[in-house]
Amino acid sequence: MPRYVLAGLTGVGKTLFLREQPHMIDLEGLAHHRGSAFGRHIEPQPRQIAFENALAYALIHYLHAGHPYLLFEDEGRKIGVLRLPEGIHRGLYQGAQRIVLEVPLEERVDNTLQEYVIEAQARWLAHDPGNGFTGWQNSILDSMNRIRKRLGGERHRELIKRFELALRAQHLTGETEAHREWIGFLLTEYYDPMYHYQMQRSELPVAFRGDAAAVRDWLAQR
Repeated sequence: MPRYVLAGLTGVGKTLFLREQPHMIDLEGLAHHRGSAFGRHIEPQPRQIAFENALAYALIHYLHAGHPYLLFEDEGRKIGVLRLPEGIHRGLYQGAQRIVLEVPLEERVDNTLQEYVIEAQARWLAHDPGNGFTGWQNSILDSMNRIRKRLGGERHRELIKRFELALRAQHLTGETEAHREWIGFLLTEYYDPMYHYQMQRSELPVAFRGDAAAVRDWLAQR
């Protein structure tokens, strides 16, 4: 069965695109984690054994369902605190081809604002109406501190400064638009260089690249 790895810069909408497709396995959904430094949910991830059992069941069910191909999102061995079993990871990637989803930076900022700020704040407030905003704020700061070493001290301080300015603006106006500043900085200064480095090291051939509509049409012909 052909296997396609859905790749692309952070914010292109890989997960949303993947979940619209009929022939896919959602590794991040099974792991209950978005697969990045900012990928934790309020609820904890499942235990490793529960994740492995759910993944094995999903793969067995998929293989017996007669799908023409398998599409899954590009992941490392670790998804949050969970590890993809080495044999499954190797089996998924060996002989696979990469599909690269591409969108402009402004759209990536829009998508990340929706995910990291608007939807995340709503989840935190639903979870804890009295302290949800503080919980969300602390979760973002914790994620920013987790990438301090890789980002570098000066850029980390700049990221924190932009985040604090966005918080003040939101408190004053009730709007989330100011968060675009730190999100754009995070994408271009942290995520993008890391992605390009990983792609340079990857041996997977690129079968197709394009925006969501083009990728959707290409997959429909498989």
